[in-house]
Amino acid sequence: MLWIKLQIFFYLLTVGGIQYGFMFSFYLLTYQYLEAHQIVLLDLTTPIYVFIFYNLWNKKFSWVSCLLVLISIIGAGIALYKPGLSSPIMSKGFVCMQLANVCFACGQVMYRRFSLQHPDIHHHQIFGFILLGGLVVTALNATLHSAWNHLAFVNTTQIYALLYVGIISSGLAFLCWNKGSVQCKPATLAVCNNLKIPLGVLAAHLFLGEEIMWIRFCIGGSLLLSIIIIVELTQLGQGQEN
Repeated sequence: MLWIKLQIFFYLLTVGGIQYGFMFSFYLLTYQYLEAHQIVLLDLTTPIYVFIFYNLWNKKFSWVSCLLVLISIIGAGIALYKPGLSSPIMSKGFVCMQLANVCFACGQVMYRRFSLQHPDIHHHQIFGFILLGGLVVTALNATLHSAWNHLAFVNTTQIYALLYVGIISSGLAFLCWNKGSVQCKPATLAVCNNLKIPLGVLAAHLFLGEEIMWIRFCIGGSLLLSIIIIVELTQLGQGQEN
């Protein structure tokens, strides 16, 4: 019994280390090489990696789900596109962003598999171990790059921002995300990874006053929502999981 509990503990640490620790490490590193709009654009590939990991672990392939994932990428791209948007180049930033996407996608699928295999374990009982795994990786990364010295220069506003990011967006929001990843179909999970893009565009408009191209936003958002509704109301994207 103790060995089984230790296995679960280290598995959850691994999930958190991959999904949050390595993902955030690569993601933040990307800002050294690319501009913000390029980073968001490169985030469009996450559903592909979710689709790949899910099919590899379950040893099957669905052309219909693949098509839905590709349409979701197109929809998010339409909502995000701005005139004059420069094309992403093959660079260190591109590689770092794809590694971040791979880590986030892999962690989602690993967590989904674990939760489906252990339905008696509730999400709130284990999510602390997930975050602990992410903390271990990011702490090691900060130590290796001597980043702890920067804490001396953090002001009050930045502390509030870090508390919000840590408690709300990286804590409560990720708990809801992982819980939802188990309750929806695999294809829905993949598509929802791009639903956050039009939502982010809308948030930037409401809180930061950034301009929205409403026609593109509505077309792209409608595509994403349509795919999710189709998947959830039909047998598409549904299958037996190992």
